[in-house]
Amino acid sequence: MSSRPCNPAVCLLAYPVGGNPTQYLVERVFAQNDLDWRYLTFEVRPEDLGDAVRGCGRGWDSAAGMWSPHKQASFPLLDRITIRPR
Repeated sequence: MSSRPCNPAVCLLAYPVGGNPTQYLVERVFAQNDLDWRYLTFEVRPEDLGDAVRGCGRGWDSAAGMWSPHKQASFPLLDRITIRPR
């Protein structure tokens, strides 16, 4: 267990996100690797993307994944971009 006051978090920003199994799968991987992390899923309308991205970086250790329709629209809002090879 972490002694930090806040657990690291990874989040998904997408619209819509209903029925997406990613949160369940990622949290299982975290647990299997003894990581006290959280995966959070946020349904964010396109017009609210800027506020959501700014909120992800405030006061907590976080990383975010973007799904449709936010992938391209989020680029100018980010401090850093890491693209995983397929």
